[in-house]
Amino acid sequence: MSLDTTIRAVQKKLGVPIDGQPGPKIWGAIHMTVIGKRSAADVGLDTIIRAVQKKLGGFVDGSPGPET
Repeated sequence: MSLDTTIRAVQKKLGVPIDGQPGPKIWGAIHMTVIGKRSAADVGLDTIIRAVQKKLGGFVDGSPGPET
């Protein structure tokens, strides 16, 4: 499965616009799903990704790579 297909599948499951791009909307939805609460409005994407990585026990680098 390609990364684009994976992103589109996650976007569909989370009910965010499906465009195949891992942008702020999908990461906000992922944060909500994984962490259990919305991220603060003024929090940057790097912080959101790091929080998800930490919660999932992955390598915390703020980079939304294949492992994340």
